[in-house]
Amino acid sequence: MRFYSHWIHVVWLYRLVDIYYPFATRSWNTATLVLYGIVGGCDYANRMYPVWHNRLHAVNENPNVADRFSLSEFVVAFLASIVSAYWFLDNLLPPWAWLILLVKAWAGDFMLKRLWKKHLSKLTQATYRHVPI
Repeated sequence: MRFYSHWIHVVWLYRLVDIYYPFATRSWNTATLVLYGIVGGCDYANRMYPVWHNRLHAVNENPNVADRFSLSEFVVAFLASIVSAYWFLDNLLPPWAWLILLVKAWAGDFMLKRLWKKHLSKLTQATYRHVPI
């Protein structure tokens, strides 16, 4: 879900307007790409925060942990949004920078999945602690 953005249509609209009314430069495209990443990261974080907060509250985790998770999820979704729209816009970022961002987004995604699994296994253990196996 982190690599999927609900805002990709904005990039397509930006490109469509640029075809009929040329205004975009490489600097504008780079700024648009960064803003798209911020919007994608914020959108994902705002949509998922109640889910994360409830899961971590169920495990009896400190609320600061939910905030750290939210920040980490935002950063990974931000990078994933930039990586997903990079090739749509002619921008100032070189291809090797895209590759670095891609690797960081994948690594962040992998680490977050492991952290979630660890925290949710605590929930499972707490839930079934009273059940004899």
